[in-house]
Amino acid sequence: WWSQSTLSPPAEAEAILGAMKVPPADLAEQLFAIPLGSDDTLLLYAPLHGVAALVNRSLARALRRAIATGRPGAFLRAGLTELEDLATPAAPPKETDLDKAPPTFDTAVLLLSERCTMRCSYCYASAESHQGGAEMPLPLALAAIDELTRGALRAGLGAVSLAFHGGGEPSCAWPTLEAAVAHARQRCERMGLELTVSAAINGVLLRRQREALPELFDELSISCDGLPVVHDSQRPLANGGESFAALAETLEHLDHADFPYGLRATVTTEGLADLAEGVAFLLERFAPQKIQLEPVFARGRGEQSEPVDADAFLQAFVAAEAAANAAGVPLSFSAARPDELTTVFCDAQRRALIVTPQGDLSSCVEVHN
Repeated sequence: WWSQSTLSPPAEAEAILGAMKVPPADLAEQLFAIPLGSDDTLLLYAPLHGVAALVNRSLARALRRAIATGRPGAFLRAGLTELEDLATPAAPPKETDLDKAPPTFDTAVLLLSERCTMRCSYCYASAESHQGGAEMPLPLALAAIDELTRGALRAGLGAVSLAFHGGGEPSCAWPTLEAAVAHARQRCERMGLELTVSAAINGVLLRRQREALPELFDELSISCDGLPVVHDSQRPLANGGESFAALAETLEHLDHADFPYGLRATVTTEGLADLAEGVAFLLERFAPQKIQLEPVFARGRGEQSEPVDADAFLQAFVAAEAAANAAGVPLSFSAARPDELTTVFCDAQRRALIVTPQGDLSSCVEVHN
């Protein structure tokens, strides 16, 4: 927008950024003015400084002139106190320790199984039915936990995390999961390490598994695609049956136990129109601490799904966010994190020891074989 605007700033709006410590030439590459529709409002965004503010076009033009000329002026006129942080150089993004040896892991992610109780239409892993697919041997799971805790102790870390994910449903390897959690808790207690245990599950569980969740885990991410009709269409059981009723039993049990969990919904083109209503429905019936919305991935069975239009997803997300805000529950999308300053998108360049059922190490929880 800076380069496209040719209008002169108002006479009274001399540069308000003259007192900034950031050189104008550098600021020109760090500050963005984004038009919002056809009205007079712009989003002023400085990602390296963690600053965002809504301004009118007159003030935006004044800032543009200030940056172009470097002329001093009254800093923070018009009551824009939110911009004060622009005067302080931002802290650099967190760096990874990939170049250090040996690597230090603070998280172990065990991809326990390639089996699944469901046949989701968009499954990135094309997970097999409950009878097929590889499963992680218990000795391998225990060895990964031992490596995690040994390295953490050597590096002087005070806390570690154990997570269960994978190219299938972790609960399909329930005996291994239970044994791994017990081993991790005992080992961390003995070594003086704090431990957080989490999992990403589909929520379709046996009664005894459901009742064990609060004891086994500290956090859970549970897949749920909104309205029952949408969920059952996209996330049928392996036998073709409906899955929402079984999932609802799990969520109600967790709510009764006051256990913290989040919901993750995969958004397809077919389900886009019902997204806001689906979020409102989930927040009215259940008590998640957060909801995450992600467009379908073009991997596995997801390659057959129609790509979600970006503008349509944005509009549906904003509508759903209104319902989430009314309930006081955060709504997120992994690619929209303006409050986070980082050099990486995911755990591929962070300190996660991700182990496949076959014993390979992966840089991604979605690359499982």
